[in-house]
Amino acid sequence: MENIQLSNILHIQEASKQGKLVMFVGAGVSANSGVPMWSELIQGLKKELPDSLKNETDDLKIAQLYKDSRGYKEYIEKIKELLLHGKIAPNPIHDAILELAPCHIITTNYDDLIEQNIEQKFMQYHIIRKDEDLPYTQYQNMLIKMHGDFNVGNIVLTENDYYNYNNNFPLINAFVKSLFASKLILFIGFSFNDMNLKILLNSVSNILKENMQRIYLLTNKDIDSIQRNYYEKKGINIVELTPEFVNEKIKMQSINIDDIGLTSQYGIALYKQLVLIKQYRQENDLIDYLYKRIKSYEDEIKVLGNGLKYIFPEEEISFWNYHSSGLQIHSPYIKNLTKKLQTYTGRKEFINKYNGKIFYLRKQAYLNRIFKIDNLKIVNTTFYRKLKKLFSTTTGIELFYELDYINLSNYLKKIRHQVKKYNIEDLELPYLLYKLGDYYQAYLMYKDLANENWKKQRYILYFICMHNIHAIRYGIKIQLMNRSDIDHEKIVKDIERIDLQDVLIKLPIDKSIKHVLEDLLSYRFHSINLVESDILKEDLSGQRVSAEKGGFSSNSKIFLLEHKSYQELDFCNENFIICDNNNYSKDIYYNVAAGILISNVTKSNGDRFFGQTKIDELSKEHLLILIFHIQNENLLKIYKRYNIENIILSENGCSFINSIIRNANESINNNNSMNYLIINRDSVCNIIQNIISIINKSNCENINYSDLYPIINHIWDNTYFMRFGKDITNLIYKHKPKINDAIFLINNIMSVHNDDNSNNATFLLCSYLNAQNVTIDNIKSLNDIKINDDYFYLASLYPALSENLKKEAILWFRENLNALYYAALIHSNYRIPILDVATLSMLIEEPFNNVSKYKQIEETVCAVLVLIRKDTKQQELHPILDQFGTVNECFNFLINPLHFKNKQMIKPTWLCRCEDDILKELLKDEVLRNKMKTYIKEDYWGKLEYERIWKIL
Repeated sequence: MENIQLSNILHIQEASKQGKLVMFVGAGVSANSGVPMWSELIQGLKKELPDSLKNETDDLKIAQLYKDSRGYKEYIEKIKELLLHGKIAPNPIHDAILELAPCHIITTNYDDLIEQNIEQKFMQYHIIRKDEDLPYTQYQNMLIKMHGDFNVGNIVLTENDYYNYNNNFPLINAFVKSLFASKLILFIGFSFNDMNLKILLNSVSNILKENMQRIYLLTNKDIDSIQRNYYEKKGINIVELTPEFVNEKIKMQSINIDDIGLTSQYGIALYKQLVLIKQYRQENDLIDYLYKRIKSYEDEIKVLGNGLKYIFPEEEISFWNYHSSGLQIHSPYIKNLTKKLQTYTGRKEFINKYNGKIFYLRKQAYLNRIFKIDNLKIVNTTFYRKLKKLFSTTTGIELFYELDYINLSNYLKKIRHQVKKYNIEDLELPYLLYKLGDYYQAYLMYKDLANENWKKQRYILYFICMHNIHAIRYGIKIQLMNRSDIDHEKIVKDIERIDLQDVLIKLPIDKSIKHVLEDLLSYRFHSINLVESDILKEDLSGQRVSAEKGGFSSNSKIFLLEHKSYQELDFCNENFIICDNNNYSKDIYYNVAAGILISNVTKSNGDRFFGQTKIDELSKEHLLILIFHIQNENLLKIYKRYNIENIILSENGCSFINSIIRNANESINNNNSMNYLIINRDSVCNIIQNIISIINKSNCENINYSDLYPIINHIWDNTYFMRFGKDITNLIYKHKPKINDAIFLINNIMSVHNDDNSNNATFLLCSYLNAQNVTIDNIKSLNDIKINDDYFYLASLYPALSENLKKEAILWFRENLNALYYAALIHSNYRIPILDVATLSMLIEEPFNNVSKYKQIEETVCAVLVLIRKDTKQQELHPILDQFGTVNECFNFLINPLHFKNKQMIKPTWLCRCEDDILKELLKDEVLRNKMKTYIKEDYWGKLEYERIWKIL
C-alpha cells in the first residue's frame, strides 16, 4: 500500500511540473481560517426557521426555505454573517496549495481566502466568479469560483441553485468538465460525505473513462478495501496519507516543517500532506535525485547554468550564489558529505555506492562550470586528466571559433546526412548555419525540426526551435532583402505572429525547465548578468586607478566578470540556443571585454603573498570574447575610454590567433570551403578586424603577421577599408606584407581611396615597395589613377611609380596645385620635390587661400615652411621664406618660439605646434598659461590636446 501512495505522490508532482495539476479546494481548507463547515452553516439557518423544520434533513431545502421566507437581501447577509465574510484571513494551507503551482484552482467555497493569498504572493491567476469572466481571462492560470462569489452575489446554496446550475453557469460547468479530460485533478478539503463532492463526481462520471485522467482525492484516513474499490470504479484514486505515514516520510527526508500556527488536527494533517507532496523525493539521497532529474532531460537541454536553482531541492538551498568557480548554497547534504569524505571509510563507501553516477554528475558540473559546491570540490584532478578522452571529438562550434572552414565544411556535410535522432544533436546543424550567417537555411531547418519534434512530443526541442526562429527573423530579412524569388516580408510577419510566451505556457514540460525557458524569454538572467557585469567592470577600472597610485587589490572580481560571459557562451553553444544576438548579451560581452583588457593592463603591485589580482596574459578563452563576441567599433571604444595601449598575450593566445590565420588562409586556397561557408561577410570582416586591432596593441613576436594580408585581400569589398582603414594602416606600419600581397592590397585600396586612412596605408605600402625597388606595373600613366582632386591620393602612390611617372606626377602637382597648404604638406610629408622657386613664389602670394576642408590652415602651412627653412638642402627656397617671415607672425613664432617678442599675439594653436620642452618653458608665462587652459577646456580642437597639455601644465 505504501508504494501505491508514493506512486500517487509522484504522479501529482509530475502533473505540477508539467503545468497539468488542477486542485479542487473544499470547505475543509477554509475551516482552518475559522469559516464554519457546511453542517454549521445549515444549523445557523435552521435556528431562524419555524420549529416544525428542526427535523428536516434536506440541507438544500433548508437553504431554499430560508431564502424564500426572508428574501434575497436578508438571506445573503445571513450567509455572509455565518461564514464570517470580511473577517477572515488565509491560513498556511493556502500557502501550501500555491506552492504546488496548480495551473487552475477550482473551489466550491464562497469566501475570498484564496484570492487574498494570491494577492499576497503576487501570483497571476485570473479570478472566474461568473460565466461572463471566462472570455476575458488575462492569465493562463485561473481560480474558478464554481459555486459563485459573495461579491457578485451568485452563490450556489439553495435547492433551486443546484437544480439550475447547468443553466446558470453553462460556461464554467463545461470548462470544469473539460479539465477532467486533460488535467490531473486533486481534491483537497473534501470529506467522503461532502455533498459538493458527490454532486461533482456524479456530474462527470460519464466522462471518466479509461482513456481519461484519473481523479485523486486526498484523505488522512485509512480507507477500507470496499470503499477503495467503490471509488476506483468511479475513476478516483484515494491518496491515503495518514498522519503516521506523513510524519515518517517527513522525518526520513529531513523536510523542515515550521510552526504553522494551525490548531485543528485535520488542518495540521492536511498542511503536512501538501508539504510532503511538494517536497517528497523518490530518491532520498541528493546525488540520486540530481542524477535522475538531470538524466531525464539531458537529450533536450545540456546546460542550465543559473537555471540549476530550479532543479535543486528547496531544502538544500539556503541561498543561491552561482560564482566563478561553482555554487554556494549552504546545503545540509553537501555539508555532511564533505565531512564524510574526509575519512578513508567515508570515501570508500561513497565510491562504492555512487561510482557510475559520480562521473556523470562531474561531467554535468563541468559543462555548467560548477567546479565546487560550498566547500566540496566536484571537478577534481582525476576528472581533468580524463577531459581529453571525455570530450575527444572536435565539435562544429570549435571549428567555427578556429575559422577552420575546410574541416567545418566537411563536418557540416557529415551531420547534414545524419539520420534524425530527435535529441539536442539535431539542433547543431541549423545553429552552425546561424553562426555562419545563413539565417534562411537555418530557418527552414528549424521549421522542419519544430514540426517533427512536436509530433514526437519532444517539447523542449520544439520550443528551442521556435525560439531560435524568432531570434533570427531580422537576420533572415537582411539576408533575403535582395532576393525577389522569396517573400521575406511574409516570412518575418509569420514569425512575429508567434507568441513564444503563450507557446511555452501551453507546453507540457517539466516546471523546472519551463522556468529556465521563461527566464530566457524574459531576459531575466541576461539582465541580472548585465547589471552585475557593469558594476564589476567599473570596479576593475577603479582598481586600475588605485594600482597606478601604488595600491593593489586582491579579489575575485575579474574572475566573476569572466564567468558572466562564459555563462552566456555555454548556454548558447552547448544547447544550440540563439541568445547571443540580443542587446543584453552584446552589452554583457562589452563589459567582459572591457574588464579583461582593463585587468590585463593594470599595474602589478604587492608581493608574492599579497599581489594584484589581474589577468597577466590574455589566453584563448579571453580572445574568444574579444575576437568573436564584440563589434570592432566597440572594441576600439574600450581602447579609447580605458586608455588601453599595450596588450600582453600568452603563448596559448598567440597560438590561437596563428591557428585562425593559418586556417583562414588554407580555406582561401580551398575556395570551395570558403565560398560555401562565408554567408555573412560582415561577420568575418569583424573577426579579422578584431584580430588586427588586438595584435596592433600586442607585444607578441610569434604571430604570423604577413599571413593576415591574403585574408584581408580575399574578404575585401568597397566598404571594408572605410570601416577599419586606420587599423590596417597601423598593421602595415608595424608589420609589412609580402610584396605580392602589398601590390594586391594597393589595388584593393585604389578601388575606394576615399579618406586619409586609405592614403596613409597606400603611402606606407608604396614606400615599402620602393624600398624593395618594386613598382606598380599596372599603372601605366597618370590617367590610370582616379585622382578626383585628391592630391594626397596621388602623393601616396608616388613612391611606387616608375621614374617617368614620378616626373609626370611632379609636373602635374606644379600645374594643378592652387593652395600652398597642399603643396607644403605633400612636399614635406610625402617627400615629393614639388616646391621649386617658381611654384613656392606663386603659391606664397596667397598662402592660406583655396582650402576649406581643413582647420588650422595657417598653423599647418607655417609649421611645414619652418621645417623647409631649417633644411640646409633646400637653401634655394630660404630667401622666399625669409621674405614671408617679414609679414607672417605665426611663421616668425615657430622659427624661434622662445625668442618671439610679441607675446600678446601668441595663439594657443601656435603653442600646440611647439615641442614639449619648449612649450613647458613658454607656459611659465601666466598670460600664455591662462590662454592655454581656456583653449583645452572650451575649444573643440583644444580638447583633443587636453591630455598632452595638461601633463605639461
